[in-house]
Order: sequence, then structure tokens, then C-alpha cells
Amino acid sequence: MNHFSRSASAFQLTILLTCFFSFTTGITNTACGQTAPAKSTVDADDEQAGPEEVTLETKDKVQLVCTYFPPSTPSETADEKETPDSEKTTAEESADGKKVIPYIVLHDWESSRENTEALATFLSSQGNAVIIPDLRGHGASTQVVGYDKAIDVQDFKSAEINAVLEDIETCKRFLVKKNNAGELNVDMLAVIAIGKTAPLATAWVVKDWSFAPYRKGIKQGQDVKTLIMISPEKKLGAFAINRVISAPIFSGPTALPTIVAWGAQSETSKETQSIYNRLEKKRPEVKDKSAGTKTLYQAPLRNSSLTGVEIGSDPKFKKLWGYFHKTVSGKINDNLDKLPWQDRSEKK
Repeated sequence: MNHFSRSASAFQLTILLTCFFSFTTGITNTACGQTAPAKSTVDADDEQAGPEEVTLETKDKVQLVCTYFPPSTPSETADEKETPDSEKTTAEESADGKKVIPYIVLHDWESSRENTEALATFLSSQGNAVIIPDLRGHGASTQVVGYDKAIDVQDFKSAEINAVLEDIETCKRFLVKKNNAGELNVDMLAVIAIGKTAPLATAWVVKDWSFAPYRKGIKQGQDVKTLIMISPEKKLGAFAINRVISAPIFSGPTALPTIVAWGAQSETSKETQSIYNRLEKKRPEVKDKSAGTKTLYQAPLRNSSLTGVEIGSDPKFKKLWGYFHKTVSGKINDNLDKLPWQDRSEKK
């Protein structure tokens, strides 16, 4: 069964890989300069708000500190001036919240959301909505309601690591509220995970797709339409990618579209390549490639020894980030009629 067909409308997300293997260290080093940070408050003309820090309470009372980046009107850079008009996001499209793609971006383990701010700022500048959390025990997310002692990732055992899935779910609940306000379409959700959080992300994606799409007439799951992993590692606590990707959502010709990017000369490159190879075995190429059923893409940055944290935080990788944006948004924009915005509010 096509996994996307479980949703209210059938959806086959396909991504056209365009000249990606030409990425080299030289190319990424000549990427355009850093995007100006989004404004922290509404500007004088009240045109658009900048990123805001939000504290979300998880079901187990952790105070999850996040930054939310609302979509901003894309500005045309020197590189983007050469982009065909058909691939650009227009200001009108950005203004229509019901067509805005939301992202959840997960920092690497023992890192923080600070190392994903540049990526989030870029995605926001392209008209996307982005939330970046400090996962529990990381960064500013160290408090639990009713407890004085701060939580620290260094003290985590399997149970605490398992509970991080609730952090991702809490971020989605926040995006659902934004969806209900007409600011984005959560049924277009993309997830980006870096390094050791990739096993968590894959497990959460399986969870998202395990829900029946509707409960009491309200859509509740099967919202993730793309998974992007940057330098993924195989294991974190009890989570292991090799076990999780045996799930139906990651197998077969209609599996969830997945992009794997990494530094080809990095210390974890063999591990990441192994993950990609295993995914590839689960998704045999179809004979009729014109059918648009390709769902797995690799983006090794040749001659690069950088870690996932560096790839996800260094603005010189804007061309790679732009590739993420274009591959996700291109086909979603082509299939808007199959992904109608839906109010997720509980009916009274």
C-alpha cells in the first residue's frame, strides 16, 4: 500500500535530483554569504515577525525551550537570480499560510539549537516555518515543573533518551496550533535530524505514521512528508536506525522520501554510507523511472571532513540547504491540490 494514500488525499512526493553530485568543497566554499538574521520583533512597518523564543511544556512537564521562525518573504540572492522562475517561491505564496511548509530541525546529541539557527534562518527566508528545540537536558531545556534539580543529558539512561520522542511530539503539537491559525500546513511536515538524533527522528516518523489518519473526523498523524538526515549515526540508547528502517514507511518503492547528506571524508562517513546502503536495499529501483517513484537521495559532500553539526550550522553550506528546500518544496507546490489545509481543532 502506498503510505501517502492513507491520508485524506493521495500524495506521491517525488524529488528531482538536479546536479547534486557536483557538490564539492570548492563549490560549497563559494556559496553566497550568510543570510541576514531574521528580525527578533515585528518591524516598524509591521510587515513580518522575526524568530521568537517559546517555552513548551511536554506531557511529562519538561520545559522545552525552542525558537520558532515564521516564514519570511524570500529575498533574491545572486545565486537565486539564476534560478528558473518555476522553482522560486513567490511573495504571494509565502503570504498564504495554508501553503507554508513547516520544518522541525533537531540538533545533534550533546549539542543545542544554537547550532541549527543558521539553517533555520535560511529555511525561514525561503518561506518555510521552522521550529528548533533544545532537546531535554540540552541547552536551555533543563527544567521540569515541580523539580528544582536541573536535568543534564550526561545523566541520561535509556528511559530518559526514550522520552525525547515526546519533545519532538511537543514541537508538532505547537505546529498544529500554528496550522489551526492558518499560518502553515502541518500535513507538509519535513523533519531534519543531525548526527545521533537521526535514530530518534526515524523512530518518531514511524510513530507519526502509525496513527490512523483520522480520529473523530480530525486528522491526527501521517503528516511527515520528508525526512532529511545530516551525517546520521546508527544508534542512540535503545534506538537503532537499522531496526527502525525496516518499518513499512521506510521500505518499498512508495517509502517516505529521504535525503541523506554527509561529509564524505568525515569520521562518521562509513557509518552514514552504511545507513544509506541499508535504506537503498529497502527501496529497489523501479524499472519505469518516468513514473517518478524514486524516494531516496544521497548528498555526500566530496572532500569534506566536516561533522553534521558543522554542515548544519555553517552558512557556506547554503547551496546544500537550498537543495533541501527546493527538493521538498518543488514537488509539494506541484501537489498542493492533494494536500489541502485542514483545521485540526477539536470539535466542540
